[in-house]
Amino acid sequence: MKNAFAFLFLLGLISTGQAQTPTWSDNVACIVYNRCYSCHYTGGPTPFSLKTYSEAFLVRNAMKSAVQARRMPPWPADPSYRTHAHERYLTQGEIDLIKNWVDAGAPEGNPNNAPNPPAINTGSQIGTLSWSGKMSDYVNPLNQEDYRCFVIPLNNAQAVYLSAMEVIPGNREMVHHCLVYADNTGIPAQLDANDPLPGYTNFGGTGSQDSKFLGGWVPGGDPIVYPAGMGMKLEPNSSLVLQMHYPINTQGKLDSTRVNLKFATGTTREVMNMPILNHITTINQPLVIPANTVRSFTADYTIPYNTTLLSIMPHMHLIGKSMKIYALPPVGDTIPLVNIPNWDFSWQGTYSFRKPLILPANSVLKAEAVYDNTTNNPNNPSNPPQTVTAGEATTDEMLIAYFSFLIPSFASDANIVIDVDTVPPGIAQCMVLSNPDFPEATPLKLYPNPTSERATLQIPESWKTPEIRLTDASGRELPVSSIRIQNELLLEGLPCSPGMYTLTVRHEGQHWIGRLSIAP
Repeated sequence: MKNAFAFLFLLGLISTGQAQTPTWSDNVACIVYNRCYSCHYTGGPTPFSLKTYSEAFLVRNAMKSAVQARRMPPWPADPSYRTHAHERYLTQGEIDLIKNWVDAGAPEGNPNNAPNPPAINTGSQIGTLSWSGKMSDYVNPLNQEDYRCFVIPLNNAQAVYLSAMEVIPGNREMVHHCLVYADNTGIPAQLDANDPLPGYTNFGGTGSQDSKFLGGWVPGGDPIVYPAGMGMKLEPNSSLVLQMHYPINTQGKLDSTRVNLKFATGTTREVMNMPILNHITTINQPLVIPANTVRSFTADYTIPYNTTLLSIMPHMHLIGKSMKIYALPPVGDTIPLVNIPNWDFSWQGTYSFRKPLILPANSVLKAEAVYDNTTNNPNNPSNPPQTVTAGEATTDEMLIAYFSFLIPSFASDANIVIDVDTVPPGIAQCMVLSNPDFPEATPLKLYPNPTSERATLQIPESWKTPEIRLTDASGRELPVSSIRIQNELLLEGLPCSPGMYTLTVRHEGQHWIGRLSIAP
């Protein structure tokens, strides 16, 4: 009864602000610089820059279409299923704001209010390096998509443990993505020697079954950095193999991508990265997709030990439609790991957890994968469709999930923080919709975030109680109650389902949008 009375009292204090027309300077530039500019800059991997208002105005309709369809920014994972570290996607409120800006004629507003575009860091972000190596200079000779591998010897006489890795593209207009492997079999070097050009063509991997996947790079991506005291083992006399993806419009362009490594020192726990779920040993039936069919497969594996999971990377080819991966512990609820509802081969990556996940022994890792081998799939490489089976070629398919993990697992692993920011640096200082007459960004604080039960929103004491709105990743509004104590709103009745939610705060015609993460 007490909570019900408090909620009714709150409703009596709620005031609804008048919507303001968004402008580039006051609203949209902030979103673009924090979500889009890491790719959309002059000399970057995209065909146009979004640095200035005039540049954004020219492509305003394309921006609106891309964000409404959730094609951009590229983040294939469903944040309502599981939140991950370093996410890059727009909230429904941010999408609506860009739409409203375009529909209003895309006004610039007062240019003096526009934030400064962030600096693009094309150098090292991992500090003092242990090793740095560059692939052979390569000019793409053909006007076609090119998946090409380049071998760089490490020259390590002894085993080393990789604690951090970053890829520095030699030509950001040319490199779509890069996958990095380690191999000490000599097979990639032989394949390289047999090809008259620098490197060698290979679509699905390196051509060696013993190559160890280390990680990858996509535009806007972050370096791979393992927690202190952890590292991935690189065997003696290893070489790095870089699988580069060069898009169709890169003929005649030069690339010379570099990889920087940092090695762990002292006692190091080995991080293993293995395709635990795959189409060879753990799939429920042979990976065969007949022509003109949509077919589903599952893969599962029971882990025999307590295991700490750090990250996961799903992998399919061109007729992949979706993949969901989760864990079934011996006792308790299903643990969601990642869900890719609309598979896009061009935008695959590694998904790290905000905190390591500890799975008890006898937990079952399971993947559900769907393939669309029909003419309805615009990415189908064959028209008319042909029967597709497992393999490494463009026209073949795969079902793979790489897991980075630690054995043995320690209870303290769950306290390691990989990423706590639910909003990229800088975005919290930007008003998503502000009144030009308001002198400063609204000083709001939301904590704890992530949370599992309740959260507190700190507001200025001079404010009347604002309107609070909570929506999920699909834009569906959810009920939430709040109790005001001085300059704090205690938010209660938060969703039980883990995921990323959007919290909208309205006060006297102004609008603040932040992200609230519900932890499992």
